[in-house]
Amino acid sequence: MLVARAHLSFADCQPRPRRHGRCRGQGRLAKIILGDRPAQTERFLGKPGLGRISGPNATNPRDLTMPQLRCQIEQLEPPGTEGDLRSLGELLLDAVDSGAAVSFLSTLSRAAAEGWWRRTLAGSDARAIFLIARDDQGIAGSVQLHPAWAPNQPHRAEVAKLLVHRRARRAGLGAELMHAVERSARGAGFGLLTLDAKGGGAADRLYRRLGWTCAGTVPGFAFDPDGTTLHDAVIFYKPLSMPITASGV
Repeated sequence: MLVARAHLSFADCQPRPRRHGRCRGQGRLAKIILGDRPAQTERFLGKPGLGRISGPNATNPRDLTMPQLRCQIEQLEPPGTEGDLRSLGELLLDAVDSGAAVSFLSTLSRAAAEGWWRRTLAGSDARAIFLIARDDQGIAGSVQLHPAWAPNQPHRAEVAKLLVHRRARRAGLGAELMHAVERSARGAGFGLLTLDAKGGGAADRLYRRLGWTCAGTVPGFAFDPDGTTLHDAVIFYKPLSMPITASGV
């Protein structure tokens, strides 16, 4: 699973006069939540500069130059437009080409990548949520939320396929997509989220930094895109700040 690898500094934030607008302050991410619509939209800006990796998993902090980043996070309504399907296919191909463990091998073709997105969107549950991040070149990132199928788990949903294009990495976009999908899940009435990630990878480190709890590791769970190297899967969960009841959703 491909993610932004470092939480870096951002430009000053200019708050908007919106009921849900908020500012995280100087040197932090500037994010405005617009309105109270089901398809919630968020905009944020990252500017060039130096940022330092920090936190418990930063064993060797070093300065990194972050890219210019202007993105808008929004909810994608299935089945999606042809243009979005092409852009999503490119996003998936970029993830696989960069070595991300996102279920596919390096033999993935453009047609197969677009076809997977087409089937996933068309066949999704009515309560599934697809979030995308757009920049001036197309879709730069995405994340999905899928309700658990089991009748005795109406409160649980699975977070899947957090992808960030190489052109938009190291600017905090992966973390922002995760914040956005958690808010969307809470708003949709879910009380427990689960996911899995390649052990020791960038996603593993990101989820720990964002407060997810590791439930365990499955050795030799899947192959890397090269088709020869096995990797472990780490299983994570995160309770949301809301009551969980058997009849609640």
